[in-house]
Amino acid sequence: MNKSELSLFRERLKEHSARIQELVSHCENEEQTKISIINPTIELLDYDVRDPRVVKLEYPINPRGGGERADYALFTEDSKTSDEPSLLIEAKSASRNLDNIYLTRQVATYADHRSGIRFVALTNGVTWKWFRKERNNYGDSRLAESPFLVHDMSKPGTQELDFLFSIRGSVFNEQAADVKAENIQLARVVMSWLREILKDPDDKILGLLNKVCVRPDSKRNKEQLKGVWLNCVNLLIEQEISERRVDDIVSLSKNKPDTDEDSSSPQQSNTEAQHVTREFQTATGPVSLSTSDFNRAWKPIDSEHWVIEDNARKVLFAVCNHFSQIHSGDNFFNLASVARPMLIITDEGYGQLNEQQRRRYAQVSNGFYALVHSSNSNKRRHISRLSELVQTDRKRNESGELVDLWLDNTT
Repeated sequence: MNKSELSLFRERLKEHSARIQELVSHCENEEQTKISIINPTIELLDYDVRDPRVVKLEYPINPRGGGERADYALFTEDSKTSDEPSLLIEAKSASRNLDNIYLTRQVATYADHRSGIRFVALTNGVTWKWFRKERNNYGDSRLAESPFLVHDMSKPGTQELDFLFSIRGSVFNEQAADVKAENIQLARVVMSWLREILKDPDDKILGLLNKVCVRPDSKRNKEQLKGVWLNCVNLLIEQEISERRVDDIVSLSKNKPDTDEDSSSPQQSNTEAQHVTREFQTATGPVSLSTSDFNRAWKPIDSEHWVIEDNARKVLFAVCNHFSQIHSGDNFFNLASVARPMLIITDEGYGQLNEQQRRRYAQVSNGFYALVHSSNSNKRRHISRLSELVQTDRKRNESGELVDLWLDNTT
């Protein structure tokens, strides 16, 4: 997968998603939905809706005749010669609820009449339901009763991005797309199992843990490990999902040399940050951010690249880790503890807090707690204060700071 192509596609999809959010409330019927939302989506996927060799409208489903017609039939290079489309799309108005068994049966009928069709989509422009053919117990290839992927085109995630990127008209390969679809189905099953097992590990998991810990596989030991398991899961989520480790960030930022040094300082006043767009040089190339994107960026010392984060809390965690590595040990805790309120505390200090006070702190990955329950502007001030407390001669040449920040002041 070409990263530059994927990045470009991601940006185009992001712009398209924002456009959908603007227009959806004005699409009062199916035709308006097609023109304003669905046609641009198909164009985004590299299918030219104005080329009847690529996109056929009101496509007859039954080769033997009959009134059933799909709204869109999409042809790729492989399918143009066989006169069998690669994708069928059934469109409804933006206000139409797609949770209707009749609609599922409708697209299933389309697939039954067209043996060469592998994928069928049902959409109202915003919600997209993707179905694929699977082998049943009798060896017949029939459209699955449930979609393998349901997503909101106005808020696409990583999984949707990956699949949409793979079915573009310029690169479509049925076998590769089928593998993507199967992986999505498998991921859903695995995630369901993980959610269940993380909340309530079964005897097999607990028995395995006893073996790993070199303990007798007794009922008492299993009960003890169950409590430890749940605590470890919560800690892991706090450390690995809500946070991003600074060593991973620095490692990522050093993967490629930077040829375009950014000499501008991202620190903004409240007024200035409202209408500013800035380009940041990251390890994977330039990224433009606006305060309206609700993104944040920071550049740690010893790194030539900016790192893009999606919220201020992650930036605060990463910077705390960064400072603790520069000024490690109890000295860093003591320095930060003189501030009021205390910006970071140790396990011992956390244990002395009441329940309400504890809600204001979250554990950072290397063993201390940071004050996170505050506005983004306060998080900026916390980072600035911590930077003043850390004692080091190492500074960034262009700004004179330990870290450079792009962190808006919204809550």
